[in-house]
Amino acid sequence: MSNNCLRRRFTDNILKHLLNGTSVNVVVPSSSDHEADRFALDIEQVSDVRVLIVNMRFCRHNYQQFLAYLWRQYKSSIDDIPDLYQI
Repeated sequence: MSNNCLRRRFTDNILKHLLNGTSVNVVVPSSSDHEADRFALDIEQVSDVRVLIVNMRFCRHNYQQFLAYLWRQYKSSIDDIPDLYQI
C-alpha cells in the first residue's frame, strides 16, 4: 500500500481499519506531536481518507472545544459547529 511511510506496517494496518469504516484513535506522547502530523500525512498521501487531529490535552474536559477542533479541520469557519455525527 504505502511506500514512503515513516512506519509502513503501522500505517497500512491503520489504513485498513479506516477503509473498513472503523474510527481509529492514535495516541502519541506529547513530546512526539510531529509523529502524529507525519502519520496523518502518510495516511492522506496513500488514500482518500481524511485525518483529523485533536490534541486532547486542550479539550478533554470540554466537549464543545473538542467539536471545534474537529470542525476547524473540516471547514474553514467555526460559525455553526454541528454535533459529532454531522462532522
